[in-house]
Amino acid sequence: MKLLELIEHLKTIESAEKLIEGLNLDMEFLAVEIYMIDKIDMLSELAFFDSEAVMLEMYMTLNNINYIDFLGLDVAQEIVEANDGEYSNHEIAERMIEYRLRDA
Repeated sequence: MKLLELIEHLKTIESAEKLIEGLNLDMEFLAVEIYMIDKIDMLSELAFFDSEAVMLEMYMTLNNINYIDFLGLDVAQEIVEANDGEYSNHEIAERMIEYRLRDA
């Protein structure tokens, strides 16, 4: 899954929670941390980890795959919900990346 696909699932808290269930992630919504594979980029594949298990490591390598911490799922969902209707999904993705690179 890529960031633009994820945004569709984050428009409401309910749809975000359904995403967690659909991906069979055995963790609480607030514990889900989004990582990007290789680099922070709109086209990077996403991975989801339990924030307590990865201890919010900024960079990590598992099975020869490099991951970079992006955002907590709850933070991403709040950004999407706050900007939905005002901006396109592409613009929301750009704002999320900008937030992560400059403010997070």
